[in-house]
Amino acid sequence: MDIVVHIKPGPRARVGIIQLKNGTEYPDAEILSRLKMKVGGTITTAKVQRGTGRIRKYLVKKGHLSGLAAVRRGNYDAAKNTVPLDLDVTEGPLVKVTLTGAKFSRGELKKLIPIYQEGAVDTDLLEEGKRNVRERLERLGYFDAEVIYTTETHEVKSKRGAAQSTEEIINYIVERGAKHKLIGIEITGNKYFDTELLRSRLQIFGGAFGSPGRFSRRLVDSDAQSMRTLYQANGFLDAKVEQQTEDNYKGKEGDLFIRFVVQEGKQTRVASLSIEGNHAFKEAELLDVIGSTPGQPYSDFARNDRPGQHSGALF
Repeated sequence: MDIVVHIKPGPRARVGIIQLKNGTEYPDAEILSRLKMKVGGTITTAKVQRGTGRIRKYLVKKGHLSGLAAVRRGNYDAAKNTVPLDLDVTEGPLVKVTLTGAKFSRGELKKLIPIYQEGAVDTDLLEEGKRNVRERLERLGYFDAEVIYTTETHEVKSKRGAAQSTEEIINYIVERGAKHKLIGIEITGNKYFDTELLRSRLQIFGGAFGSPGRFSRRLVDSDAQSMRTLYQANGFLDAKVEQQTEDNYKGKEGDLFIRFVVQEGKQTRVASLSIEGNHAFKEAELLDVIGSTPGQPYSDFARNDRPGQHSGALF
C-alpha cells in the first residue's frame, strides 16, 4: 500500500505585537535588541530559540547566571497572518566570583568554574570548580595547593528603581604552598606487561628543562585506573594498582616522586565456550563474532570483539 501525504503550508506567519515583561535592571530596548525579532518579521522556532539564547547569554555575561528568557505565542490572527509574542525575562541573582591567593585570567576562571557553563549555582558545581582550580595549580607545580570557597548573599538596590535584588558573592581562597617538581616515576610489581608499555599509558610525566612536569591527583588516579583496566582486560580480574606519593624525595625539598605498585593476581582464561538456543544461525557464524575463545584471557571487555583483534594481550 502506498501512502501519499499532500501538504499545503500556506503563508508563513509573521510577528504581531511583542509584549515584554522585563524583570531585569536593563532597559527594554537592550533586551529587545538581542531578541532580533521585529513586528512583521517571519516566525520560526529556530529564530525564537536563537533570540532567547542571546538574551540568556547577555544576562550570564552580566553576572546573572540563572537569568531566564521565555517566549509565549498568542492566538493566531488569520486575517492579518500574525502571531503576538509575549517575552518574559527574569535576571535572577547577580553572581560575582572572586579568587584570592592565585592569579587567573577572567576567561580561564570561567572555564575552571562550571557555574558559568551550567548557568546555575549549587554545591556540586562549586565543589567541581574547587577541584578544577586545585588541579590547575597542581599542573603548574603547586602540588600541595589547597582550595576552599565561601559564599555570601545580600540585597542590593536595583538600578531600575527602589526594588531590591539579590547579589551572591562566591570567593575561592587558594593556599598554593611551595612549588614542586616531579623528578621521577616508578612502576613495580609488573610481570605480564613490561614497564615501558605501562609508562606509555601514563598522563603524568617528570619535570625537565625548567618544567615542573605534569602532575595532579586526578591524573595519578586516572593513570592507576588505566593500568587496572589494562590488566582486567587481559584476564587479571583481581589486579590492583596502588599509587604512592613521596614528597621532599630523599630529603630534597620540593622534589616529588610517584610510585605505582602493581599486584597482578592470577590470570583467568576461557576454559571452554558453548552456545545454546541458537536456531537461526549456524554455530560457526556466531563463534565468528564472539571475542572469547578457549585459551584466551577472559575479559568482559573482549566479549563483543572479534577474534584475531588481540593476540595474547589486549592493549
